[in-house]
This record gives sequence, C-alpha cells and structure tokens, in this order.
Amino acid sequence: MADGGMGGRGSPSPLPPPATQLAPGSWCESDGWCWYNPLPSGNFLRAVAGAGRTDLWIGGETFISGPSSNALHFDGGRWNIVPSPLGIIDGIWAASDGDVWFVGDDAAFTGMGAIAHWDGVAITLATSVGAEVVTDVWGSAAGDVYAVGGDYGSGNEIALHWDGGAWTPILGGVAGRLVDGSGPSDVWIGGPAGLLHFDGASWSPVAGLEGQSVTALAVAAPGDVWVVVTLASGEQLTYHLDASGLRISLMHARPSRRTTALSASSPQNVWMVGDAEGADGLILHYDGTSWLSAPDSPSPLQEVAHVPGFGDIAVGARGTILRLTVDPLPGFIDLRLGSDTTLAGVFGSSPSDMWAVGDAGTVWHHDGRAVSAVPAGTSANLRDVWGTGPNDVWAVGAAGTVVHYDGSAFTAVASGTTVDLHAVFTARPDDVWIGGDGPTLLHWDGTSMTPVTLAGADPGTAVLDLHGIAAGDVWLSGGGFVGTVQQGYVAHFDGAAWSPVERLTFSIMSLSPPLLRVWQLAADDVWVSAGQLSLRGGGPDAYMHFDGTSWTELLQDPTTQPPPEPPFMFPNRDRPSFVFGPHDRWRADFFGIWQRNSN
Repeated sequence: MADGGMGGRGSPSPLPPPATQLAPGSWCESDGWCWYNPLPSGNFLRAVAGAGRTDLWIGGETFISGPSSNALHFDGGRWNIVPSPLGIIDGIWAASDGDVWFVGDDAAFTGMGAIAHWDGVAITLATSVGAEVVTDVWGSAAGDVYAVGGDYGSGNEIALHWDGGAWTPILGGVAGRLVDGSGPSDVWIGGPAGLLHFDGASWSPVAGLEGQSVTALAVAAPGDVWVVVTLASGEQLTYHLDASGLRISLMHARPSRRTTALSASSPQNVWMVGDAEGADGLILHYDGTSWLSAPDSPSPLQEVAHVPGFGDIAVGARGTILRLTVDPLPGFIDLRLGSDTTLAGVFGSSPSDMWAVGDAGTVWHHDGRAVSAVPAGTSANLRDVWGTGPNDVWAVGAAGTVVHYDGSAFTAVASGTTVDLHAVFTARPDDVWIGGDGPTLLHWDGTSMTPVTLAGADPGTAVLDLHGIAAGDVWLSGGGFVGTVQQGYVAHFDGAAWSPVERLTFSIMSLSPPLLRVWQLAADDVWVSAGQLSLRGGGPDAYMHFDGTSWTELLQDPTTQPPPEPPFMFPNRDRPSFVFGPHDRWRADFFGIWQRNSN
C-alpha cells in the first residue's frame, strides 16, 4: 500500500536538479518525469510509424497528465523522447526521416484537433482544425498526405489534404476517422458512416458498407482492403474487399475481444490487434488463407503497422511495444525492458539507494546507475518497503509476509500473523513498526516481533500507512467498515504509547473515510489523505492537516486546482511515492511503473 514521503528521519535538504543525476538509460518527459521502468516508457501508446530502416516513431498519451504527449523516437542507436505540441498523438505517418506528420489534439487544451510536423530538428504545430481530435494520417508521398478526425461522441467528421504547401479541407461530404491507401489513386477513408474510396479523380462510397461504423482499416494492395465494422451491440465483423467483392472474413463472437487496429503489408500478411478480455492484448494474423491467433499480449494493443527495417510493430497500454512474428506460428517479441508487475511500495535512503516492491515477491533496487531485480525469498505480494539505509531494508505483504535485507540478502522474519500487511516504517534498525488488517500493529525491537493493541480501533480497521520523523514520533492511518459504514482511523506514537486521534470527518456528507496515506514533516506538520471523495461520479481530493494543535480540512478539486507541492505525490490514490524534496520525487504504480522527477 502507500508509504509516506519526505524520508523517515526528518526532511532532507532539497537536492539540486542537474540532469547528470539521472541514470543512463532514463528517458524524461517534458514535465520532468523520467522512466526507470518500463523502458523506454510506460505511456499509453496509440500510434507507430517508420521513416526508414533505422528510424521508428511511436506516440500516444502521457501517463502523467502534462502539457503534452511526447513522441518516442528510435534512431537505430537508442531511444529518445522528443517534445510534442500535441496533447495526444493518435496517428503518425513519415515521408522520410526529416518529414514526419503527427496528428491528435492541441496540448493547449483549445478543444481543437491538431496536426504537427517533424522537420528533422523539432516537432512543431502545423495547423489546428475545428474537430476535437485528428485521429489518423496517411500519405502516398511528401506532397500527398491525408488526415481525418472528428468530435468525441458525435458525427462531426473531417478530412484534409496536404499538397506540399498547405492543409485544405476535402469537401463534398468526404470525412471519417481512419485513412489508408496504396498510392495516390487508391485512398480509403473509413468512419461512422461507412467506407469511401478515392480513385485519383473522385470519391465514392463502398456499396454494402453504407451506414456501417468502420473502426479499423488496412489496405494490402490496390483494390485489396480490410475493414472492421463495429455493430451497435458491440460485436464486430471483419470484411475483406478485393476483386472477388465484399465478404465477411471473420466474425468476432465475443464483444470482450475487441479489435482496435489492422495492418496489411501484403495480401499474405495482415495483422489484427486489440483487447483480449480487457486486460491483455488480442493478436491475429492472416496469411492469405486463414486467420490464426497469436498468444495474448501482456497489455491491450491500440495500433499496428508494418515498418520496413523493424517488421510488424504493435503498440498499446503500459508502454507496450511488440515485434510481431509468424515463424513458425503467429507470436511476438516484447521490445520493452523491465517488468509489468504491479508495484505497491517505494523507499530510498538516498537517490542512489532506491527500492520498489510489488506483486509475486518483486523487489527492485536502483543504485544510481541502473535498476536490478533482487530476490526476496518469497512469492507473496509485497505491499510496502522501508528502511534506514542500504543494509537495513524491510518489506511486508500478503499473509503476514515480512522480509528483511541486511545488505547481502533478504531473509524471512516471523510475523506471528497470517493477515495481509500493508505498511512498514522504521526510524532505527531495532525499532520497526508494521501494520495490516485486523487491525494489526506489530513492533520489532531487534530481537522479536510483538503485537500491539490499538485503542479505539474497530475490528474492521486496517492499518494502511505509517510514517514519522523519529522513533518517538510516529503516525499511522487507516480505517475500514464498521457494519456498512466506512470509518477512518489515525493514531500517534509518542515513544511510550499509541493514542488514537479524534475521528476525522470531512464536511462533504459528513464522511469519515479510511485515511490512505500519512506524512509527517515536523512535529507540527502532519498530513493525511482520504483520496478522492466520490460524489455523483467524482469529487475533490480530501486531506487533513495537523498543525500541532488541531486538524484542518482541505478539499481540492483536481479539475480546477493545481496539484499541491510535496509531500503530496498523487495523494488521491493509494499508489506509492517517496519524496526527498522538491527536486527529487519518486513514484511507482500498477504494471511496473517506476519514475523519478528531479526538476
């Protein structure tokens, strides 16, 4: 579960922000967040295209909401993150390594779609359009490029053409969400109203698909086209159009297996990707005769493209980048470095001694240069990690799991319980506090583990977080259900005993929810977070602050108010973070996300 910020022994001095502190192999977003796992990024990827045999571009949506979504660029030697003026990159097409088009929406949040261009030096905004988003781009040559898009949830589609000098709207009802082709006289546009074809002189609708919602499109050769139609029920049909006419090639029996994209480099090499039951990625291949399924990918897939020099590349959620293979059967090679195992705790004694723990006994260590896996000696899900230095690190997790690292290896420590443990904090090697369900509170004195009773804690209470500034000044937060009513719980340790704090109630509907996180910066500066209070589908982030005398409520609307300064690192979520100071912040998350910001 979440662990507190700002270090365990007071507040270290803010660190300077020189880029030389970043480990080799880290890729940094424009908002300052650098990726340590997975590499090159963990963003939601939506688009992929190649500009040569050693030139690959990938784009999508920045994982942390920032001013823009950057593009990933592989130049044959290494990955680089290139700043983009787009808020989301939905499509990419490259004429050459110095002539690449990107489409999406405007990072300035103008509510307009946007087209951007890479000239070999930078990605700059080329034009904005009236629709909310430009969803796809394709061209036959540098002076013959098409872009399409529309408004979210409406039928307002557009189509534009680049002639080498300007982008101009295509009139006469030509519009859609997808575009592909095989040459200047064979261009196809698909969208909610069906499929359109351009023969070099005029546009015409494709008979049999009028009024059908085309949600995936690929052109294998002149007059050889694949489309996926999504029905109102959510079911999908894959159509193949060639010299033999239009026919259904594949019926998707389960709406939960949803196709998002098609790619066809030839009539014998067609790929289909999408979601497989919501958590994994769907991959199918057509070899000119029949469809065969590949194993599901580790994440849902959003786009697929044939990139000369790289092969068939699929991208999607959690930074997924796959090279698709067909020998001997359809499959894939994961091009990411790292793991997608969910992380639930992060701690560091210094920027060159950082730890993260997560599911299935996952433990990672960052030594200031590289990230490496450390055997935990357990396969249990680990939920928190804390310590006092490189030779004294504790991790706790499911079913009473406690392990300790002495600088050489992790060894199991008997906890005396089988309940799930969520939090650990230590100010000295012989003074360790561990919390979990029950309520469970354990104390390690260097020799033995002793259970401690929490006064006023109801049986349904769980200890969710622990943090302090000294052995005699520690706080815990948590809560749970008392009958059908949720109640929060906060207590303080003064070196002699734990004392519960009066019930902290938020003004909205008099809520007293569980307190997910606690931070102590000083004796008179303590913060707890209840996360986002949900009211009719949303609500403000809720905090309480203790000034040494009384508690004060702070409700922050995340849609209108900027995020607070450290130690508030994503306090509205039960996601782990750690803060040395304003110039060194760390976070971990689901699917192996591990990042650092030293701005």
